[in-house]
Amino acid sequence: GKSVRRERVLFADDNSDMREYIARLLSERWDVEVVSNGREALEAARREAPDLILSDAMMPELDGFALLGEVREDVGLRGV
Repeated sequence: GKSVRRERVLFADDNSDMREYIARLLSERWDVEVVSNGREALEAARREAPDLILSDAMMPELDGFALLGEVREDVGLRGV
């Protein structure tokens, strides 16, 4: 049959157990990319804009709040 595009979720969390757990849950319905901090999330989003970014708040390098600020400032990501 015709393949339907699955929405893409980008999930950022510095806890590897949480990344695995959430990725396993979400991947039943969506394509999931997991990264370990906000800096990696921003780089991944700029490579290929996701439909949704799900982020931990407290992370090294770039926390969730700073990540949100960067996404809002990026013209190519404002719709995420």
